[in-house]
Amino acid sequence: MPTRTTRIAFALLFFAAAMYLGWLQKPLTKAFTIDNQIYYFLAERVASNEPPHISLADHKHQLSSILSGAAIALGRLVGVDDVVSVRALSMTVAAGTVASVWLLALRLSGTLLGAHLAGLVMLTYTDFFHQGTMGVRPKVFMAFFLALALLAFTADKRTRSGAYAAFSFLCWQPALLVLGGLGLTTLLERDRWKNAARLTVGAAVAVLAYEAYFVWHGALAEQLYQSYAMPADAGAYKLPEFTKSLRFIIRMGLWREDSHFVFPVTFLVGLASCWIHACVRPRATWEFMRSHPGGVGAIAVSHLALAFTMINHQAYPDMFFLQPLIAAVCGVVLGGIAHLAVKLPRQVLPWALGTLCALFILNSAVARTTIFGQRAGLTVQDQKDLAKQVELLADQYGPVWAIGCPHLLAFNHTANHTPYGLLIDRKLTDYILRKAGEEPYMPLKDGRLPGVILVARGGERKIVPWLPYEYFHMPDTAFAKQGIRLWLRRPARPARLENPMRPAAWRRVTLPPGADASTKPPAVAGGASTRSAPIPPAAKAAPSGIPIPPGAKAARAAKAPPGAATSP
Repeated sequence: MPTRTTRIAFALLFFAAAMYLGWLQKPLTKAFTIDNQIYYFLAERVASNEPPHISLADHKHQLSSILSGAAIALGRLVGVDDVVSVRALSMTVAAGTVASVWLLALRLSGTLLGAHLAGLVMLTYTDFFHQGTMGVRPKVFMAFFLALALLAFTADKRTRSGAYAAFSFLCWQPALLVLGGLGLTTLLERDRWKNAARLTVGAAVAVLAYEAYFVWHGALAEQLYQSYAMPADAGAYKLPEFTKSLRFIIRMGLWREDSHFVFPVTFLVGLASCWIHACVRPRATWEFMRSHPGGVGAIAVSHLALAFTMINHQAYPDMFFLQPLIAAVCGVVLGGIAHLAVKLPRQVLPWALGTLCALFILNSAVARTTIFGQRAGLTVQDQKDLAKQVELLADQYGPVWAIGCPHLLAFNHTANHTPYGLLIDRKLTDYILRKAGEEPYMPLKDGRLPGVILVARGGERKIVPWLPYEYFHMPDTAFAKQGIRLWLRRPARPARLENPMRPAAWRRVTLPPGADASTKPPAVAGGASTRSAPIPPAAKAAPSGIPIPPGAKAARAAKAPPGAATSP
């Protein structure tokens, strides 16, 4: 085992290399995409003293959002931009994962070669660094705490290991398997009950500290329901085919264009060799399990994580659960092969080492491109500029409900009109309808609908089918360029009467005094019906942008409806 100074030096070297790879992802200009837009909004709300699950409903644990929100709050104290704060933290976490995996492989293999190989494998995960650079992705934080939990476990730090395993779980619920795998391993040790108690205490303290945050903010009930009851609803879950799940793991996710198959195959072979060794040499296996709890813990967690990913996976970030484990196992296996090759006859050594190098070259032969697509030329500054237009629209029309794109509100430090920001999520739509007690859902706040609705990523047809009746679609190239549809509230009408053309399930009747349901809808100027009332001048703007009348900012307080959410 190398000296402490050598270990620290190499760990810092791999950390610096990972930070450099993150910097190559352009953290200062990269736009927020897909779910990262949701998580960035949650982090900004934490910094503005509004806890997750209240600011936006979500069925994942939110430790990553809380930590990112704390980074934003600290950054504001010294004048650092919010985006820079969250990305600096996330890049540090991603790089820390690489350094932790290097140290873990060193402990497991006992050689610098095995540790170096594991670190190099981690550095090939392009999309891991893409997500680490973009910021706030829960599974990046989960992978970091997973590596720390295994590292602490191999160092016989059971209390610390339990805390890290719990932190991993508090980033993503399936990571509870990390704590389960380590807990099972402690039962094989000689001081099983003492070590199990230490592991449990560490985990309990971490979970209680997390829950105390929501108790302090009065959000415990929502947090418990959204974090546990919503994920437990399996709904229409269907067990995937074995071959498709195996392909998902070997290809490091779906829709990939690069070559990553060598490392997952090595990982699977390494786990399979454990079972072969147990069958061939059961006594030696049992002695190893009693004398090397760190290695057994890593093997147990690897099996559990692999089993879960085989039966439940959706997109590439699900591989973050396996990637630190794949890297560590590859370091041990490939390092062991190289160590054995040195003992081979000299004429065999070049062929053995050549084969090992060929595997790495083959794995890196195809140029890697991220699967997380960016719109051509879109930058985070473009999103900030669009957020300014959203703020001006809020001045004129009233509060904004952002569906699928709440990051635009985060740039303005503004709350969402309702805590529902992603309607393509089936668990969330079921939750919305259960809370509303009706179908479809009407996003009323203080008795009013939002003045502006921004829709991205779809899902609105099922949950808000009344949208074209209550709002008119404003074509705008600035919003369309970022995949967002802009809907503005229709002008006030003399009366909102029952319309026979609308489905009975979502008719909303507001009759003037003395009127009854048989009253015909009053006409407006030009003979048009109330549903097709004239669009105000702002609605007839050119597609190049939304004109805001002069003085809108100054008249904000007067024009905004009661209870409307405004930005500071």
